[in-house]
This record gives sequence, structure tokens and C-alpha cells, in this order.
Amino acid sequence: MARIADDSPVSELLSDMAGATGIPLALGLAQVVSRLADGTISDRVGVHSAESAIDPEVLFTALARLFDRTDWSEIVTVESEFS
Repeated sequence: MARIADDSPVSELLSDMAGATGIPLALGLAQVVSRLADGTISDRVGVHSAESAIDPEVLFTALARLFDRTDWSEIVTVESEFS
């Protein structure tokens, strides 16, 4: 489980529910569409959890870039990892 860090420079995102859910959704969807287009996940049919379809490193890096950051660890707290 990961979340925006409380002391993050982008923590104002937490006050806007549309942005707090819509921005990560859009970034994750862009990753899935990209992986479908390049054939990376073409053989994976069915229902999947977000953790199995989206690479968190790519998602968090895109989120950091969106807020003009180079290191996502300053804005995201990872509490547990999917295994």
C-alpha cells in the first residue's frame, strides 16, 4: 500500500478528491494502454488488480514528474508491497 506522504510537497492533492483519485487513475491507465500497445500485457486476459497490471515504479515516477520532482520517494510513502 502506498500513499502521498503527509509532509509531501504535493500533499495539497489530498484536499481535492477528484485530483487525488483522477491523477493516479489517469497515470495508471496511460501505463496500461502503453503496455497493451507494445504487446507487454497482450496475453493477460481477465480481471486483474491494479498491483498486477501497473508497475508502481513507473507510476510513482510519472507522478513525481507531474509535480516537477525527480525522486518519487519524497512524495510517496510505501507502507507495504504487493508480492
